[in-house]
Amino acid sequence: MRVVGGQDFGAIVRQRRLDQGIKQEELAQRVGRTRQWLSRLERGVGDVSLADALRAARELGLVVDVSRPSPLPISPPPPAATQALRTARDAALRVTLRESRGNDS
Repeated sequence: MRVVGGQDFGAIVRQRRLDQGIKQEELAQRVGRTRQWLSRLERGVGDVSLADALRAARELGLVVDVSRPSPLPISPPPPAATQALRTARDAALRVTLRESRGNDS
Protein backbone atom coordinates (compact mmCIF):
# COMPACT_ATOMS: atom_id res chain seq x y z
CA MET A 1 0.00 0.00 0.00
CA ARG A 2 1.33 3.42 -0.92
CA VAL A 3 1.79 5.88 1.92
CA VAL A 4 2.17 9.57 1.14
CA GLY A 5 2.01 11.12 4.59
CA GLY A 6 1.31 10.75 8.26
CA GLN A 7 -2.44 10.47 7.81
CA ASP A 8 -2.03 7.51 5.44
CA PHE A 9 0.37 5.78 7.83
CA GLY A 10 -1.87 6.45 10.80
CA ALA A 11 -4.95 5.14 9.00
CA ILE A 12 -3.15 1.88 8.24
CA VAL A 13 -2.02 1.51 11.85
CA ARG A 14 -5.55 2.23 13.09
CA GLN A 15 -7.20 -0.23 10.69
CA ARG A 16 -4.71 -2.98 11.55
CA ARG A 17 -5.24 -2.35 15.28
CA LEU A 18 -9.01 -2.56 14.86
CA ASP A 19 -8.72 -5.70 12.70
CA GLN A 20 -6.80 -7.36 15.53
CA GLY A 21 -9.28 -6.20 18.17
CA ILE A 22 -6.65 -4.24 20.08
CA LYS A 23 -7.67 -1.17 22.08
CA GLN A 24 -5.69 2.06 21.81
CA GLU A 25 -4.66 1.80 25.46
CA GLU A 26 -3.20 -1.67 24.92
CA LEU A 27 -1.17 -0.79 21.84
CA ALA A 28 0.02 2.46 23.41
CA GLN A 29 1.23 0.51 26.45
CA ARG A 30 3.11 -1.97 24.24
CA VAL A 31 4.84 0.93 22.50
CA GLY A 32 5.56 2.69 25.78
CA ARG A 33 3.43 5.72 24.92
CA THR A 34 0.08 7.18 25.97
CA ARG A 35 -3.33 6.58 24.41
CA GLN A 36 -3.33 10.27 23.40
CA TRP A 37 -0.06 9.76 21.54
CA LEU A 38 -1.49 6.77 19.67
CA SER A 39 -4.59 8.78 18.80
CA ARG A 40 -2.37 11.50 17.28
CA LEU A 41 -0.41 8.87 15.32
CA GLU A 42 -3.60 7.32 13.95
CA ARG A 43 -4.96 10.74 12.94
CA GLY A 44 -1.64 11.82 11.41
CA VAL A 45 -1.40 14.95 13.54
CA GLY A 46 1.23 16.30 15.91
CA ASP A 47 4.86 15.36 16.32
CA VAL A 48 5.46 11.62 16.36
CA SER A 49 8.96 10.17 16.26
CA LEU A 50 9.72 7.77 13.45
CA ALA A 51 11.12 5.23 15.92
CA ASP A 52 7.89 5.18 17.93
CA ALA A 53 5.72 5.03 14.80
CA LEU A 54 7.74 2.07 13.51
CA ARG A 55 7.49 0.38 16.91
CA ALA A 56 3.69 0.70 16.77
CA ALA A 57 3.65 -0.78 13.25
CA ARG A 58 5.91 -3.64 14.32
CA GLU A 59 3.68 -4.43 17.31
CA LEU A 60 0.85 -4.91 14.81
CA GLY A 61 2.90 -7.16 12.52
CA LEU A 62 3.40 -4.48 9.88
CA VAL A 63 6.66 -3.90 8.00
CA VAL A 64 7.64 -0.53 6.54
CA ASP A 65 9.47 -0.72 3.20
CA VAL A 66 11.00 2.51 1.89
CA SER A 67 11.75 2.61 -1.84
CA ARG A 68 14.34 4.96 -3.34
CA PRO A 69 13.11 7.29 -6.10
CA SER A 70 14.34 6.89 -9.69
CA PRO A 71 16.15 9.76 -11.37
CA LEU A 72 13.75 11.95 -13.33
CA PRO A 73 14.29 12.43 -17.09
CA ILE A 74 16.04 15.64 -18.17
CA SER A 75 13.51 16.59 -20.82
CA PRO A 76 9.76 16.38 -20.30
CA PRO A 77 8.13 13.26 -21.75
CA PRO A 78 5.74 13.42 -24.67
CA PRO A 79 2.10 13.64 -23.55
CA ALA A 80 1.37 10.01 -24.48
CA ALA A 81 4.02 8.76 -22.04
CA THR A 82 3.02 10.96 -19.11
CA GLN A 83 0.77 8.42 -17.38
CA ALA A 84 3.27 5.58 -17.78
CA LEU A 85 6.02 7.75 -16.30
CA ARG A 86 3.80 8.79 -13.40
CA THR A 87 3.04 5.15 -12.67
CA ALA A 88 6.74 4.22 -12.76
CA ARG A 89 7.69 7.22 -10.62
CA ASP A 90 4.99 6.43 -8.08
CA ALA A 91 6.21 2.85 -7.86
CA ALA A 92 9.77 4.06 -7.21
CA LEU A 93 8.64 6.59 -4.60
CA ARG A 94 6.11 4.48 -2.81
CA VAL A 95 6.48 3.59 0.79
CA THR A 96 4.74 0.34 1.37
CA LEU A 97 3.47 -1.35 4.43
CA ARG A 98 2.98 -5.04 4.21
CA GLU A 99 2.18 -7.69 6.66
CA SER A 100 5.06 -9.56 8.12
CA ARG A 101 4.70 -13.29 7.78
CA GLY A 102 6.78 -15.07 10.30
CA ASN A 103 9.42 -12.32 10.47
CA ASP A 104 10.27 -11.02 13.92
CA SER A 105 12.04 -7.69 13.97
